[in-house]
Amino acid sequence: MTRLAIVGRGKVGTAFERAARRARLDVRAISARDVLTGAAKVRADLVVITSRDALVGDIARALASARRAPHAAMHCAGALGPDVLAPLAERGVATAAAHPLLSFSGARATTLVGGALVIEGSAEAVRYACALARRLGMIPVVVSEVDRARYHAAAAIVANGAAALAFEGARLLASAGVDPSRAPALLGPLLASVASNIRELGVAAALSGPVRRGDTATLERHLAALETEPASTRSLYGTLVQVQLEIVRELHERSADSGATFDMVGFDRILRR
Repeated sequence: MTRLAIVGRGKVGTAFERAARRARLDVRAISARDVLTGAAKVRADLVVITSRDALVGDIARALASARRAPHAAMHCAGALGPDVLAPLAERGVATAAAHPLLSFSGARATTLVGGALVIEGSAEAVRYACALARRLGMIPVVVSEVDRARYHAAAAIVANGAAALAFEGARLLASAGVDPSRAPALLGPLLASVASNIRELGVAAALSGPVRRGDTATLERHLAALETEPASTRSLYGTLVQVQLEIVRELHERSADSGATFDMVGFDRILRR
């Protein structure tokens, strides 16, 4: 891999450009607009398209219409498969979808190191994408025939859902009498500890708290405290408890949970009140 072009200078493109420069790659970042208008010529061995999803197909057509096409191209849109790059594939370019499974938000560029790059595409494009991932300190994960809508929904539940849960948690902390300005310092490390447990123990085994312990008394106190909160908050709490019950059932079926006898009926009865 000698020349790398990144098309798209938003949050994802900025993160890739900085990581590539740290890895001492020969990289050029180009705005999507310049590619679409023909203001910039793209000459690279590998093109990484990091634009908004709606522009990926148009950028692929623009690149395919150029006199010189790259050896390989990949896009970073999690909701789209490699087929959106068909115009390039028809030119003989190796194509792939390569989605960085990370959260990109705010002015500060997200670090790519340690993150997964989920790759689907032709064999040659997969080799390019895997090599790039390793150079950037990412973990390449190769998949095939993924249901893109379900895959992207899963990512959204965890990334966007975690932010939404933190927002609701911050609101409840304020309702409990905690200074709202302290929410980031309190909830950030809490979420980080959950992420660490998931990485080290696995998704199901990372569950902790009253549902995991079979502590119906604490659950009743929570529900009583939430009686004066918005209906949406109570509904969210109940839904999350139901999901936790599914996790506990799975743990018991695996005989991996060494806690006290779990009272499923007791939890179900409390939630139906």
